[in-house]
Amino acid sequence: MARDVEGEPPPGWDGEELELDALWRHEWLLITRGIGDDALDGLFVTCLPGPDHGRVGRYFNEDAPSFTDWPSMRHLLAGLADALERRLPVAGQVPVVFDGRLLWDEHTELMARPRSPLALARESREPAAPGPEPPPRRVPSLSPDGRYAALDISLLPKAQPPPDQPGLLFVRDVDAVDLLARVGLLRDTLRPRSARQARHAAAAAWAAALPLLRAGRVGRWAFAIDEGGPAQGTRPEVLRRVSAGTLAVSLCRQGTQVRLEVYRDGSPEGEAQEVRSPRTDQHLLADGTLVQRAGGDPSPGATAAYDRLLASLRDRLDLEFHPARHASGELPSGLVLPVLDDIPPWAFRPGVRLSRDPALGGVLRQAAPPELRCALVAQTRRLAAETGLVTFPEIPPALGALGRGEAVPLSDDHPLGLRIRTLHAEARACAEVPGRRPGAPAPLVGREERTAWARRAQAGEALRRALTLDPPAALDTVLSARPSAEWRAELTQDLAAGRAGAAGA
Repeated sequence: MARDVEGEPPPGWDGEELELDALWRHEWLLITRGIGDDALDGLFVTCLPGPDHGRVGRYFNEDAPSFTDWPSMRHLLAGLADALERRLPVAGQVPVVFDGRLLWDEHTELMARPRSPLALARESREPAAPGPEPPPRRVPSLSPDGRYAALDISLLPKAQPPPDQPGLLFVRDVDAVDLLARVGLLRDTLRPRSARQARHAAAAAWAAALPLLRAGRVGRWAFAIDEGGPAQGTRPEVLRRVSAGTLAVSLCRQGTQVRLEVYRDGSPEGEAQEVRSPRTDQHLLADGTLVQRAGGDPSPGATAAYDRLLASLRDRLDLEFHPARHASGELPSGLVLPVLDDIPPWAFRPGVRLSRDPALGGVLRQAAPPELRCALVAQTRRLAAETGLVTFPEIPPALGALGRGEAVPLSDDHPLGLRIRTLHAEARACAEVPGRRPGAPAPLVGREERTAWARRAQAGEALRRALTLDPPAALDTVLSARPSAEWRAELTQDLAAGRAGAAGA
Protein backbone atom coordinates (compact mmCIF):
# COMPACT_ATOMS: atom_id res chain seq x y z
CA MET A 1 0.00 0.00 0.00
CA ALA A 2 2.64 2.54 -0.97
CA ARG A 3 1.59 6.08 -1.76
CA ASP A 4 2.98 5.92 -5.29
CA VAL A 5 0.51 3.29 -6.51
CA GLU A 6 -0.74 4.49 -9.86
CA GLY A 7 -4.31 4.43 -11.04
CA GLU A 8 -6.99 6.38 -12.79
CA PRO A 9 -9.38 8.51 -10.77
CA PRO A 10 -12.95 7.28 -10.73
CA PRO A 11 -15.39 8.67 -13.32
CA GLY A 12 -16.60 12.15 -12.51
CA TRP A 13 -13.75 12.83 -10.07
CA ASP A 14 -12.72 16.47 -10.12
CA GLY A 15 -8.96 16.68 -9.81
CA GLU A 16 -9.21 19.98 -8.01
CA GLU A 17 -11.54 18.62 -5.35
CA LEU A 18 -9.85 17.88 -2.07
CA GLU A 19 -10.27 14.32 -0.91
CA LEU A 20 -11.05 15.39 2.64
CA ASP A 21 -13.94 17.60 1.55
CA ALA A 22 -16.42 14.91 2.55
CA LEU A 23 -17.69 13.32 5.74
CA TRP A 24 -16.95 9.86 4.36
CA ARG A 25 -15.89 8.28 1.07
CA HIS A 26 -16.50 4.74 -0.14
CA GLU A 27 -12.84 4.55 -1.10
CA TRP A 28 -11.77 4.75 2.55
CA LEU A 29 -11.12 1.47 4.37
CA LEU A 30 -11.34 1.42 8.17
CA ILE A 31 -8.39 -0.46 9.67
CA THR A 32 -9.01 -0.03 13.43
CA ARG A 33 -11.84 -0.80 15.79
CA GLY A 34 -14.18 1.92 16.92
CA ILE A 35 -13.58 4.03 20.01
CA GLY A 36 -16.12 3.65 22.80
CA ASP A 37 -19.64 3.07 21.56
CA ASP A 38 -19.03 4.50 18.08
CA ALA A 39 -17.87 1.76 15.72
CA LEU A 40 -17.01 4.24 12.96
CA ASP A 41 -14.28 6.15 14.82
CA GLY A 42 -10.72 5.16 14.01
CA LEU A 43 -8.06 5.06 11.30
CA PHE A 44 -8.63 4.44 7.61
CA VAL A 45 -6.57 3.86 4.49
CA THR A 46 -7.55 5.69 1.35
CA CYS A 47 -7.90 3.46 -1.71
CA LEU A 48 -8.63 6.39 -4.02
CA PRO A 49 -6.14 6.46 -6.91
CA GLY A 50 -3.88 9.47 -6.91
CA PRO A 51 -0.99 10.98 -4.96
CA ASP A 52 -2.48 10.05 -1.56
CA HIS A 53 -3.32 6.43 -2.44
CA GLY A 54 -2.57 4.20 0.57
CA ARG A 55 -2.22 7.08 3.01
CA VAL A 56 -3.52 6.62 6.57
CA GLY A 57 -6.22 8.98 7.73
CA ARG A 58 -8.06 9.65 10.95
CA TYR A 59 -11.86 9.64 11.17
CA PHE A 60 -13.99 10.64 14.14
CA ASN A 61 -17.74 10.75 13.94
CA GLU A 62 -19.13 14.30 14.02
CA ASP A 63 -15.70 15.72 13.17
CA ALA A 64 -13.82 16.46 9.96
CA PRO A 65 -11.55 13.65 8.67
CA SER A 66 -7.83 14.29 8.38
CA PHE A 67 -4.68 12.58 7.17
CA THR A 68 -1.99 11.44 9.59
CA ASP A 69 1.76 11.68 9.04
CA TRP A 70 1.87 8.01 8.00
CA PRO A 71 2.04 7.81 4.18
CA SER A 72 1.20 4.09 4.18
CA MET A 73 0.36 1.06 6.32
CA ARG A 74 4.01 0.08 6.23
CA HIS A 75 4.99 3.35 7.87
CA LEU A 76 2.18 3.01 10.40
CA LEU A 77 3.29 -0.47 11.49
CA ALA A 78 6.95 0.57 11.58
CA GLY A 79 6.06 3.58 13.70
CA LEU A 80 4.07 1.48 16.14
CA ALA A 81 6.93 -1.04 16.40
CA ASP A 82 9.40 1.77 17.16
CA ALA A 83 7.01 3.20 19.74
CA LEU A 84 6.66 -0.14 21.53
CA GLU A 85 10.39 -0.89 21.50
CA ARG A 86 11.63 2.59 22.41
CA ARG A 87 8.57 3.96 24.24
CA LEU A 88 8.06 6.77 21.76
CA PRO A 89 4.87 8.82 21.60
CA VAL A 90 2.25 8.14 18.95
CA ALA A 91 -0.30 10.91 18.48
CA GLY A 92 0.80 12.34 21.85
CA GLN A 93 0.48 9.06 23.76
CA VAL A 94 3.09 6.55 24.88
CA PRO A 95 2.69 2.78 25.44
CA VAL A 96 2.21 1.72 29.06
CA VAL A 97 2.04 -1.81 30.44
CA PHE A 98 -0.05 -2.08 33.58
CA ASP A 99 -1.59 -5.15 35.21
CA GLY A 100 -0.89 -7.26 32.13
CA ARG A 101 -2.53 -4.77 29.76
CA LEU A 102 -1.00 -2.69 26.97
CA LEU A 103 -2.36 0.83 27.26
CA TRP A 104 -1.70 4.14 25.56
CA ASP A 105 -1.72 7.23 27.72
CA GLU A 106 -0.69 10.86 27.59
CA HIS A 107 2.86 11.71 28.65
CA THR A 108 3.87 15.35 28.38
CA GLU A 109 7.27 16.78 29.19
CA LEU A 110 6.59 20.35 30.27
CA MET A 111 8.85 23.36 29.96
CA ALA A 112 10.47 24.04 33.32
CA ARG A 113 10.62 27.85 33.13
CA PRO A 114 7.97 29.24 30.78
CA ARG A 115 7.88 33.00 30.42
CA SER A 116 4.97 34.76 32.09
CA PRO A 117 2.57 36.27 29.52
CA LEU A 118 1.28 38.63 32.20
CA ALA A 119 4.80 39.92 32.86
CA LEU A 120 5.50 40.24 29.14
CA ALA A 121 2.28 42.18 28.68
CA ARG A 122 3.23 44.58 31.48
CA GLU A 123 6.52 45.28 29.70
CA SER A 124 4.57 46.61 26.75
CA ARG A 125 2.96 50.03 26.93
CA GLU A 126 -0.74 50.65 27.05
CA PRO A 127 -1.77 51.90 23.61
CA ALA A 128 -2.45 55.58 23.23
CA ALA A 129 -6.02 56.75 22.97
CA PRO A 130 -7.40 56.21 19.47
CA GLY A 131 -7.68 59.28 17.29
CA PRO A 132 -10.91 60.67 15.89
CA GLU A 133 -12.86 58.64 13.38
CA PRO A 134 -11.49 59.32 9.86
CA PRO A 135 -13.87 61.12 7.53
CA PRO A 136 -15.48 58.95 4.84
CA ARG A 137 -13.38 58.67 1.69
CA ARG A 138 -15.20 60.20 -1.22
CA VAL A 139 -14.84 58.38 -4.54
CA PRO A 140 -14.95 60.50 -7.73
CA SER A 141 -18.07 59.84 -9.73
CA LEU A 142 -16.25 60.09 -13.06
CA SER A 143 -12.67 59.25 -14.02
CA PRO A 144 -10.57 62.05 -15.54
CA ASP A 145 -10.61 60.42 -18.96
CA GLY A 146 -14.32 59.71 -18.73
CA ARG A 147 -13.88 55.97 -19.26
CA TYR A 148 -15.66 54.80 -16.09
CA ALA A 149 -18.10 56.03 -13.48
CA ALA A 150 -18.05 55.21 -9.77
CA LEU A 151 -20.71 55.26 -7.09
CA ASP A 152 -19.90 57.26 -3.96
CA ILE A 153 -21.00 54.76 -1.31
CA SER A 154 -20.57 57.39 1.41
CA LEU A 155 -23.73 59.01 0.08
CA LEU A 156 -25.80 55.88 0.60
CA PRO A 157 -27.95 55.74 3.77
CA LYS A 158 -26.03 53.99 6.54
CA ALA A 159 -27.52 51.20 8.63
CA GLN A 160 -28.03 52.24 12.22
CA PRO A 161 -25.70 50.46 14.68
CA PRO A 162 -27.29 48.28 17.35
CA PRO A 163 -28.04 50.05 20.64
CA ASP A 164 -25.20 50.26 23.17
CA GLN A 165 -26.56 48.51 26.26
CA PRO A 166 -23.51 47.47 28.31
CA GLY A 167 -23.42 45.07 31.22
CA LEU A 168 -23.94 47.09 34.41
CA LEU A 169 -23.03 46.31 38.02
CA PHE A 170 -24.30 48.55 40.85
CA VAL A 171 -23.25 48.44 44.51
CA ARG A 172 -24.77 50.67 47.19
CA ASP A 173 -22.78 52.88 49.59
CA VAL A 174 -19.31 52.28 48.14
CA ASP A 175 -17.19 54.50 45.94
CA ALA A 176 -16.10 53.72 42.38
CA VAL A 177 -12.56 52.60 43.19
CA ASP A 178 -13.78 50.43 46.07
CA LEU A 179 -16.17 48.70 43.68
CA LEU A 180 -13.33 48.00 41.24
CA ALA A 181 -11.24 46.67 44.14
CA ARG A 182 -14.02 44.30 45.16
CA VAL A 183 -14.13 42.92 41.63
CA GLY A 184 -10.34 42.36 41.66
CA LEU A 185 -8.65 45.59 40.51
CA LEU A 186 -4.96 45.53 39.62
CA ARG A 187 -3.97 48.83 41.20
CA ASP A 188 -1.12 49.61 38.83
CA THR A 189 -3.58 49.82 35.91
CA LEU A 190 -6.00 52.26 37.59
CA ARG A 191 -6.51 55.52 35.72
CA PRO A 192 -9.32 57.54 34.08
CA ARG A 193 -10.41 56.29 30.66
CA SER A 194 -13.25 56.98 28.29
CA ALA A 195 -15.31 54.09 26.96
CA ARG A 196 -13.47 54.25 23.64
CA GLN A 197 -10.06 54.36 25.34
CA ALA A 198 -10.97 51.43 27.59
CA ARG A 199 -12.16 49.23 24.73
CA HIS A 200 -9.08 50.10 22.68
CA ALA A 201 -6.75 49.22 25.57
CA ALA A 202 -8.62 46.01 26.43
CA ALA A 203 -8.11 44.71 22.88
CA ALA A 204 -4.32 45.23 22.99
CA ALA A 205 -1.57 42.84 24.08
CA TRP A 206 -1.01 45.09 27.11
CA ALA A 207 -4.27 43.82 28.65
CA ALA A 208 -3.26 40.13 28.32
CA ALA A 209 -6.94 39.14 27.89
CA LEU A 210 -7.79 40.40 31.39
CA PRO A 211 -11.18 42.09 31.93
CA LEU A 212 -11.20 45.89 31.94
CA LEU A 213 -13.94 47.79 33.80
CA ARG A 214 -14.83 51.45 34.21
CA ALA A 215 -16.59 52.67 37.34
CA GLY A 216 -18.42 55.77 38.54
CA ARG A 217 -20.99 56.92 41.04
CA VAL A 218 -24.61 58.05 40.85
CA GLY A 219 -26.40 58.99 44.07
CA ARG A 220 -25.75 56.35 46.75
CA TRP A 221 -24.67 53.83 44.14
CA ALA A 222 -21.36 53.01 42.53
CA PHE A 223 -21.57 51.44 39.08
CA ALA A 224 -19.15 49.44 36.94
CA ILE A 225 -19.27 48.74 33.21
CA ASP A 226 -17.60 45.78 31.46
CA GLU A 227 -15.58 47.35 28.63
CA GLY A 228 -13.41 44.44 27.52
CA GLY A 229 -12.45 40.85 28.26
CA PRO A 230 -14.70 38.27 29.95
CA ALA A 231 -17.74 39.92 31.57
CA GLN A 232 -17.51 40.04 35.37
CA GLY A 233 -20.64 41.82 36.54
CA THR A 234 -22.94 38.87 35.90
CA ARG A 235 -20.88 36.17 37.63
CA PRO A 236 -22.42 34.86 40.87
CA GLU A 237 -18.93 34.64 42.39
CA VAL A 238 -18.50 38.40 41.80
CA LEU A 239 -22.00 39.31 42.94
CA ARG A 240 -21.52 37.49 46.24
CA ARG A 241 -18.20 39.26 46.76
CA VAL A 242 -19.24 42.82 45.91
CA SER A 243 -22.52 42.61 47.85
CA ALA A 244 -20.83 41.74 51.16
CA GLY A 245 -22.41 44.04 53.77
CA THR A 246 -24.48 45.90 51.19
CA LEU A 247 -26.71 45.54 48.12
CA ALA A 248 -25.63 44.76 44.55
CA VAL A 249 -27.56 44.77 41.27
CA SER A 250 -26.52 43.25 37.95
CA LEU A 251 -28.15 44.09 34.61
CA CYS A 252 -26.87 42.52 31.42
CA ARG A 253 -27.97 41.86 27.88
CA GLN A 254 -26.67 38.96 25.82
CA GLY A 255 -28.22 39.02 22.36
CA THR A 256 -31.94 38.54 22.78
CA GLN A 257 -31.78 37.84 26.54
CA VAL A 258 -31.86 40.44 29.33
CA ARG A 259 -31.25 39.49 32.96
CA LEU A 260 -31.58 41.47 36.21
CA GLU A 261 -30.31 40.08 39.53
CA VAL A 262 -30.20 41.52 43.04
CA TYR A 263 -27.82 40.28 45.77
CA ARG A 264 -27.88 41.30 49.42
CA ASP A 265 -24.91 40.59 51.69
CA GLY A 266 -23.60 37.72 49.59
CA SER A 267 -26.90 36.01 48.75
CA PRO A 268 -29.43 36.42 45.92
CA GLU A 269 -32.54 38.35 46.89
CA GLY A 270 -35.48 36.66 45.19
CA GLU A 271 -35.53 35.20 41.71
CA ALA A 272 -33.63 36.81 38.87
CA GLN A 273 -35.76 38.59 36.26
CA GLU A 274 -35.07 37.25 32.78
CA VAL A 275 -36.63 38.38 29.51
CA ARG A 276 -36.14 36.66 26.15
CA SER A 277 -37.25 38.30 22.91
CA PRO A 278 -37.20 36.99 19.33
CA ARG A 279 -34.92 38.38 16.65
CA THR A 280 -36.54 40.55 14.01
CA ASP A 281 -33.59 40.95 11.64
CA GLN A 282 -33.85 37.49 10.07
CA HIS A 283 -36.43 36.52 7.46
CA LEU A 284 -37.15 33.27 5.63
CA LEU A 285 -37.88 33.77 1.93
CA ALA A 286 -40.37 31.69 -0.02
CA ASP A 287 -37.58 29.55 -1.48
CA GLY A 288 -36.26 28.70 2.00
CA THR A 289 -33.33 31.14 1.96
CA LEU A 290 -32.60 32.80 5.29
CA VAL A 291 -31.67 36.47 4.91
CA GLN A 292 -30.53 38.90 7.57
CA ARG A 293 -30.88 42.66 7.68
CA ALA A 294 -27.58 44.51 8.04
CA GLY A 295 -27.26 46.94 10.95
CA GLY A 296 -30.02 48.17 13.16
CA ASP A 297 -31.45 46.51 16.24
CA PRO A 298 -31.70 42.71 15.88
CA SER A 299 -34.09 42.44 18.83
CA PRO A 300 -36.16 45.55 19.67
CA GLY A 301 -37.97 43.53 22.35
CA ALA A 302 -34.72 42.92 24.24
CA THR A 303 -33.78 46.60 23.87
CA ALA A 304 -37.10 47.65 25.37
CA ALA A 305 -36.78 45.08 28.18
CA TYR A 306 -33.30 46.39 29.08
CA ASP A 307 -34.57 49.98 29.26
CA ARG A 308 -37.65 48.91 31.22
CA LEU A 309 -35.70 46.91 33.81
CA LEU A 310 -33.16 49.72 34.21
CA ALA A 311 -35.95 52.25 34.73
CA SER A 312 -37.64 49.96 37.29
CA LEU A 313 -34.65 50.39 39.62
CA ARG A 314 -35.59 54.03 40.18
CA ASP A 315 -38.75 53.22 42.13
CA ARG A 316 -37.53 49.91 43.51
CA LEU A 317 -34.10 50.90 44.84
CA ASP A 318 -33.88 54.68 44.37
CA LEU A 319 -31.36 54.06 41.59
CA GLU A 320 -31.68 56.27 38.52
CA PHE A 321 -29.02 55.67 35.91
CA HIS A 322 -28.76 56.95 32.33
CA PRO A 323 -25.75 55.48 30.45
CA ALA A 324 -25.48 58.37 28.02
CA ARG A 325 -25.34 60.87 30.89
CA HIS A 326 -23.53 59.09 33.70
CA ALA A 327 -21.10 56.86 31.76
CA SER A 328 -19.85 59.40 29.21
CA GLY A 329 -16.43 60.98 29.53
CA GLU A 330 -13.51 59.58 31.49
CA LEU A 331 -14.12 57.38 34.54
CA PRO A 332 -11.83 55.47 36.92
CA SER A 333 -10.94 52.18 35.24
CA GLY A 334 -8.49 49.31 35.34
CA LEU A 335 -7.77 45.68 34.65
CA VAL A 336 -9.04 43.10 37.13
CA LEU A 337 -7.75 39.69 38.17
CA PRO A 338 -10.87 37.50 38.00
CA VAL A 339 -11.95 35.70 41.15
CA LEU A 340 -12.07 31.93 41.04
CA ASP A 341 -15.03 30.07 39.59
CA ASP A 342 -17.12 28.08 42.02
CA ILE A 343 -16.30 24.39 42.21
CA PRO A 344 -19.26 22.77 40.39
CA PRO A 345 -21.85 21.04 42.61
CA TRP A 346 -21.37 17.67 40.90
CA ALA A 347 -17.78 17.56 42.19
CA PHE A 348 -19.11 17.25 45.76
CA ARG A 349 -21.19 14.16 45.03
CA PRO A 350 -20.06 11.17 47.11
CA GLY A 351 -18.46 8.20 45.45
CA VAL A 352 -15.27 7.35 43.61
CA ARG A 353 -14.86 8.44 39.98
CA LEU A 354 -11.84 7.85 37.78
CA SER A 355 -12.50 9.36 34.38
CA ARG A 356 -8.95 8.83 33.08
CA ASP A 357 -9.21 5.03 33.42
CA PRO A 358 -12.66 3.82 34.53
CA ALA A 359 -11.30 0.26 34.80
CA LEU A 360 -9.39 1.31 37.93
CA GLY A 361 -12.48 2.76 39.56
CA GLY A 362 -13.25 -0.57 41.21
CA VAL A 363 -9.81 -0.61 42.83
CA LEU A 364 -10.40 2.81 44.36
CA ARG A 365 -13.89 1.91 45.53
CA GLN A 366 -12.41 -0.99 47.50
CA ALA A 367 -9.73 1.19 49.11
CA ALA A 368 -10.15 2.34 52.71
CA PRO A 369 -10.18 6.09 53.56
CA PRO A 370 -6.55 6.10 54.87
CA GLU A 371 -5.38 4.56 51.60
CA LEU A 372 -7.24 7.16 49.53
CA ARG A 373 -5.86 10.04 51.60
CA CYS A 374 -2.31 8.73 51.28
CA ALA A 375 -2.75 8.40 47.53
CA LEU A 376 -4.24 11.90 47.22
CA VAL A 377 -1.36 13.52 49.08
CA ALA A 378 1.32 11.65 47.11
CA GLN A 379 -0.33 12.22 43.73
CA THR A 380 -0.85 15.94 44.42
CA ARG A 381 2.82 16.33 45.36
CA ARG A 382 3.91 14.61 42.16
CA LEU A 383 1.57 16.81 40.12
CA ALA A 384 2.99 19.96 41.72
CA ALA A 385 6.55 18.82 40.95
CA GLU A 386 5.82 17.78 37.34
CA THR A 387 4.09 21.04 36.42
CA GLY A 388 6.46 23.40 38.24
CA LEU A 389 3.71 24.42 40.64
CA VAL A 390 6.01 23.69 43.57
CA THR A 391 8.30 26.57 42.53
CA PHE A 392 5.77 29.15 43.76
CA PRO A 393 6.22 30.05 47.45
CA GLU A 394 2.55 29.51 48.38
CA ILE A 395 2.48 25.89 47.21
CA PRO A 396 4.88 23.94 49.53
CA PRO A 397 3.10 25.09 52.73
CA ALA A 398 -0.23 24.09 51.20
CA LEU A 399 1.13 20.66 50.30
CA GLY A 400 2.46 20.25 53.83
CA ALA A 401 -0.93 21.15 55.30
CA LEU A 402 -2.61 18.69 52.93
CA GLY A 403 -0.32 15.93 54.17
CA ARG A 404 -1.10 16.75 57.79
CA GLY A 405 -4.84 16.97 57.12
CA GLU A 406 -4.99 20.64 58.16
CA ALA A 407 -7.37 23.23 56.74
CA VAL A 408 -5.88 25.83 54.41
CA PRO A 409 -7.45 29.29 53.83
CA LEU A 410 -8.56 29.45 50.20
CA SER A 411 -10.34 32.79 49.91
CA ASP A 412 -9.73 34.82 46.75
CA ASP A 413 -7.59 37.33 48.67
CA HIS A 414 -5.52 34.73 50.56
CA PRO A 415 -1.99 34.28 49.09
CA LEU A 416 -2.83 30.77 47.86
CA GLY A 417 -6.10 31.96 46.33
CA LEU A 418 -4.30 34.85 44.62
CA ARG A 419 -1.73 32.43 43.24
CA ILE A 420 -4.36 30.13 41.74
CA ARG A 421 -6.21 33.14 40.30
CA THR A 422 -2.96 34.31 38.71
CA LEU A 423 -2.28 30.86 37.24
CA HIS A 424 -5.70 30.91 35.57
CA ALA A 425 -5.01 34.41 34.24
CA GLU A 426 -1.63 33.31 32.83
CA ALA A 427 -3.26 30.38 31.04
CA ARG A 428 -6.06 32.57 29.70
CA ALA A 429 -3.55 35.13 28.41
CA CYS A 430 -1.68 32.36 26.59
CA ALA A 431 -4.88 31.08 25.00
CA GLU A 432 -6.37 34.40 23.91
CA VAL A 433 -3.51 36.78 23.19
CA PRO A 434 -2.26 34.99 20.02
CA GLY A 435 -3.43 36.85 16.92
CA ARG A 436 -6.17 34.86 15.26
CA ARG A 437 -7.99 37.85 13.82
CA PRO A 438 -6.74 40.67 11.59
CA GLY A 439 -5.32 43.36 13.84
CA ALA A 440 -5.28 41.16 16.95
CA PRO A 441 -2.18 41.19 19.20
CA ALA A 442 0.72 38.95 18.23
CA PRO A 443 1.49 35.89 20.40
CA LEU A 444 3.44 36.69 23.55
CA VAL A 445 4.65 33.12 24.20
CA GLY A 446 5.24 29.98 22.18
CA ARG A 447 3.28 26.74 22.00
CA GLU A 448 5.34 24.89 24.64
CA GLU A 449 4.95 27.79 27.05
CA ARG A 450 1.19 27.89 26.45
CA THR A 451 1.03 24.17 27.25
CA ALA A 452 3.07 24.65 30.42
CA TRP A 453 0.82 27.44 31.73
CA ALA A 454 -2.35 25.55 30.86
CA ARG A 455 -1.11 22.54 32.84
CA ARG A 456 -0.05 24.75 35.76
CA ALA A 457 -3.52 26.27 35.91
CA GLN A 458 -5.03 22.79 35.78
CA ALA A 459 -2.70 21.67 38.58
CA GLY A 460 -3.60 24.72 40.66
CA GLU A 461 -7.29 23.88 40.35
CA ALA A 462 -6.55 20.25 41.27
CA LEU A 463 -4.70 21.42 44.40
CA ARG A 464 -7.65 23.64 45.28
CA ARG A 465 -10.01 20.67 45.05
CA ALA A 466 -7.62 18.44 46.98
CA LEU A 467 -7.78 20.97 49.82
CA THR A 468 -11.58 21.33 49.57
CA LEU A 469 -13.18 18.03 48.59
CA ASP A 470 -13.15 14.59 50.17
CA PRO A 471 -10.25 12.41 48.93
CA PRO A 472 -12.38 10.16 46.68
CA ALA A 473 -13.80 13.17 44.81
CA ALA A 474 -10.53 15.13 44.67
CA LEU A 475 -8.41 12.21 43.49
CA ASP A 476 -10.13 12.08 40.10
CA THR A 477 -9.20 15.72 39.34
CA VAL A 478 -5.61 15.24 40.49
CA LEU A 479 -5.08 12.07 38.44
CA SER A 480 -6.64 13.64 35.34
CA ALA A 481 -4.15 16.52 35.60
CA ARG A 482 -1.02 14.37 35.86
CA PRO A 483 1.18 14.79 32.75
CA SER A 484 2.97 11.50 33.46
CA ALA A 485 1.81 8.20 32.01
CA GLU A 486 3.18 6.36 35.06
CA TRP A 487 0.37 7.43 37.36
CA ARG A 488 -1.27 3.97 37.50
CA ALA A 489 1.78 2.20 38.89
CA GLU A 490 2.43 5.09 41.28
CA LEU A 491 -1.20 5.03 42.42
CA THR A 492 -0.89 1.33 43.22
CA GLN A 493 2.22 2.04 45.30
CA ASP A 494 0.49 4.93 47.11
CA LEU A 495 -2.52 2.79 48.02
CA ALA A 496 -0.21 0.07 49.33
CA ALA A 497 1.71 2.65 51.39
CA GLY A 498 -1.53 3.93 52.87
CA ARG A 499 -2.62 0.38 53.67
CA ALA A 500 0.71 -0.36 55.37
CA GLY A 501 0.56 2.89 57.33
CA ALA A 502 -2.95 2.17 58.57
CA ALA A 503 -1.93 -1.34 59.61
CA GLY A 504 1.08 -0.07 61.57
CA ALA A 505 -0.85 2.69 63.32
